Amino acid sequence: MSNQDLNIFPHLKVNVPSFLLKTYEILENDSLTDLISWNKEGTSFIVFKPSDMSSKVLANYFKHKNYPSFLRQLNMYNFRKTRNQFGQSEFRHRWFKRGLKQQLNHNLSRSTLQYIRRRNQEESDLRIETKESSQELDNYKREQESLKQIVKDLQETQIKLQEDLNFQQEQSVTLSNQNQNTLQVNYLDYLGNKLNLIVIQPKV
Repeated sequence: MSNQDLNIFPHLKVNVPSFLLKTYEILENDSLTDLISWNKEGTSFIVFKPSDMSSKVLANYFKHKNYPSFLRQLNMYNFRKTRNQFGQSEFRHRWFKRGLKQQLNHNLSRSTLQYIRRRNQEESDLRIETKESSQELDNYKREQESLKQIVKDLQETQIKLQEDLNFQQEQSVTLSNQNQNTLQVNYLDYLGNKLNLIVIQPKV
C-alpha cells in the first residue's frame, strides 16, 4: 500500500489491518491478474494459480510463501471460500468488493473484532493446552521408562535369587550325599573292626 493510498483513505491506516490492505492492493495490481483477480462482478476474488501465488505474490507482499497461512488469515476475517464452475477457489466477503476500498472499515465491525479476539484466544488456549499435554506426555513417558526399569531390576533380582536358590539346593544335595557316604564308610569301618575283633579273639 503506497503512502498516496493511505493519504486518500487516512482512516484505513488506523483501523484496517495491513493484511486486508495488502490483499486489496494485490487485486489492484494489473500485472497479477493471471494469478489472482476479481470476478466479473467485483464481488469476490479468484485465485487461479495457488502455487505461483506463494512464490510470486505472497513473498513480495507478506514476506512469506505460506499459502495455507494466507487462507487461514482470510478465514479469520470471515471470508467465505467456494469453488466456481471451473473448480477455482473463490473468496467472498460482503464488505470486500472492487472499487469500494472505503468499505474495508466494515470488516472491523464489533462482531468481527470479537470473532478475531475469540479465535486468537482459542489459538492461545490451544497452544497452552498443547504445551501442557506435551509436558504431561513427557511425564508419562518418563514414568513409563521408570516403571520399565523397576520391572527389569525386579526380574534380574528374581533371576539372581532363583540362581542362588538352585545353588543352595545343589549344595544341600551334594552335602547330603557326602554325609551319607561318610556314614556308610564309617559303618563299614565299624563292621570291619568288629569282624577283626571276632577273628583274632583267642578261644578259652
